[in-house]
Amino acid sequence: MRRFFEGQGRQAYKAKETRLPKNGFFLRRTRSALRTFDGLSLFRNEKGLTTLAMALALLLCVLLVLSSLRIYGIQSQSAAIQDVADAVALAAQTEVAEFMVLVRLCDALILSFSLLGVFACGVSVVLFCVPGCQLLGEKVFEQGKAIFEAQDKFAERAVSALNRLERALPFLAALKGAEVAQANGGGMAASSKGGAYYGLAVLFPLSGEHITRGDSSHADFGNVVEGQKDALEQNAAKAEEAANKALEAKREAYHHDCGLAPEYCMYERASTLAAMDGELNPYFASVDSWHFSVALDRAQNYYRARLMQESPESMSLEAQKQSALRSIFYRYASGKLSEGYVRESEDHFEAYFPLLPRNTSEMSQTELYRQRDYPLSIAAGDILIHAWKGCPALNGVDGYGSLEELDQGSYQICDSCNFRSSDLGKVAAASSSIENGFEFHYRRVAEAAERYELAQEELRSNAQLVKDQVGGLLDQIGSLTRSLFSKRLQAKPSGWAGAIGIVVRSHADSGFAGLAQNLIASNSELGTLLAVSGATLLEDQGEEGTTIIDELLAGFQPKTVLGDAGQTLLKLWSFLLKGYSSGQAGIVQGLQNLLDGIPLLSTAGLGQWAAKQWVATMEGLGLEPAKLQSLKPVLINTARVAARGGELGDSYLSLKSRALSLSGASSDLSLTLLEKAEQKAMDGVHQLGERIEVARLELPFADIEIPLYITLPQFLTDASSDAVHSLFSRVKDWRQELSGSVTPWR
Repeated sequence: MRRFFEGQGRQAYKAKETRLPKNGFFLRRTRSALRTFDGLSLFRNEKGLTTLAMALALLLCVLLVLSSLRIYGIQSQSAAIQDVADAVALAAQTEVAEFMVLVRLCDALILSFSLLGVFACGVSVVLFCVPGCQLLGEKVFEQGKAIFEAQDKFAERAVSALNRLERALPFLAALKGAEVAQANGGGMAASSKGGAYYGLAVLFPLSGEHITRGDSSHADFGNVVEGQKDALEQNAAKAEEAANKALEAKREAYHHDCGLAPEYCMYERASTLAAMDGELNPYFASVDSWHFSVALDRAQNYYRARLMQESPESMSLEAQKQSALRSIFYRYASGKLSEGYVRESEDHFEAYFPLLPRNTSEMSQTELYRQRDYPLSIAAGDILIHAWKGCPALNGVDGYGSLEELDQGSYQICDSCNFRSSDLGKVAAASSSIENGFEFHYRRVAEAAERYELAQEELRSNAQLVKDQVGGLLDQIGSLTRSLFSKRLQAKPSGWAGAIGIVVRSHADSGFAGLAQNLIASNSELGTLLAVSGATLLEDQGEEGTTIIDELLAGFQPKTVLGDAGQTLLKLWSFLLKGYSSGQAGIVQGLQNLLDGIPLLSTAGLGQWAAKQWVATMEGLGLEPAKLQSLKPVLINTARVAARGGELGDSYLSLKSRALSLSGASSDLSLTLLEKAEQKAMDGVHQLGERIEVARLELPFADIEIPLYITLPQFLTDASSDAVHSLFSRVKDWRQELSGSVTPWR
């Protein structure tokens, strides 16, 4: 080591010396240093280090350790009071958050009653479309009007109580801050010999906006429905009557076509008499799947098959004659039925079932009477008419004649076949008059189709009147609902922007009493400490809102046995409350679930149609459900809170700016801020009591009353205006000390 200093070290300095000017200042200092380096000194001897150097190093280490402890003590006290300030600010915002939860709960209940009243009106309109449910509709409608009245009463009480409670928020926040500061006086603060914490909270802004609710328009709902419900009920009853007639006609037609099988019916007769089966002769087990075109197709297939299969039952003259006449009849029937049709859609029915003659009189009104289908012959100067070409008396065909001409005396009767007009008239007489004839059942189907068409026309006419009325009513209810839902409880209370917690500690002990006071300049007392902290509210994405409502309603049971209307509305309200968590989709689903549980089935189907229209109307409203999420306080820079705090916030920002610039905090500004906060807090003292009844929710359809109370914590009920005044006085008394000794705020 010594060689290094004496050899290489000296050469290095010499090298530097040769490069510098001879008379330079640096050259002279280098030579002096070399002489000291080369010789013995106070701090270095031949062993490398002297006792004096060691003592000096130890002294410096001790001073550094003590200084670090001093800084640590100051920072620990600062951190402790800052933590308390954070807790005070958060506690103050907790009071605001609880108030907002109460506002949202009241808004949710008002909204649920609005929805319940609206839905009651809409559901009553649906029930008016079902004759069997019209009495229930009357009761639901009356209960709907009562619901709106109960809602108005609840809203009026709730708004009044909430405004009274809102004016007390500055007082509640100040006391809550003081209680939290006092509770945090343990731990490090208690172990030290310094003073206790004194804290308070100031809400920004100090004054909130007055909570209002728009005028209710529920009377319009009642007037709209009241003016049209009688006509709606009458038209719905007429439509239902027509629908029942149509259903009765269809059932009768179905029975005579195939519903009576295996007894006599068109299906059974076609199978037995014409050996028809499969697609030509289908069977339907229910009238719901059957339609009139089935019967028409079956009849058309039947007469074609009978015409193709017709043959004499024996070789007798009479049997051959009857077979020939049946062929003429079947040919006419097949052609006539080919003109028939059935045109049916969801809202239209039109059918034509050609009727076949049952006797000679009816036959004379048809083409059968005028058709020239019968051969003529001349014998002894007379013109004879024959039933068919196979008549034994027919030697040759001299032309063809008709039954009409026969009855007019143009022809003579053949002695062999003895053919007369009545012979053809009797072909279908028997099968049209008794149950074992195909024509008997076909005529019943044709007559039922005619009645069905008339009933369907009457049904469409009355149903259209009902649909027009229902559509107009639901449109008006939807429009009124939008207007009603725009009148919600909106709250911007004191502290909606945030709260600033202020904590003061007087004569705080630094922890250095009697510790090395001769080594470092230290005072065991740090003086008065002050810390501030800001907090604001954020939406909590949990589902606490639904839990709040569930807990509110838990345990409440109807005092009386509910009727159908009460059960319906209580179930509907339950659906509405549960639907809030999923928004409008859940509300609409709740309405759908309720409607599904009401027996809306009817022959006319107007109840189900109206229910779908009502659900579609509610889906199109785009309603926003009540906000049920709770608010949670979070820490935030105090400047952000004060920036939205109005005039008082500007005063605070100016005070903070002075403090951060180390130019001294203005005692006037701090005094103004504290005096305004104290005055606002004192204004709210008289708004409180041990328990505040926000409102009383009355359910007219279930005979239930649900009171909403706020029971104040013990620390608030024990507090008084003197305590608040004393708290602010303590903080204001220290403002002069604070203005001369400033540490950074946040």
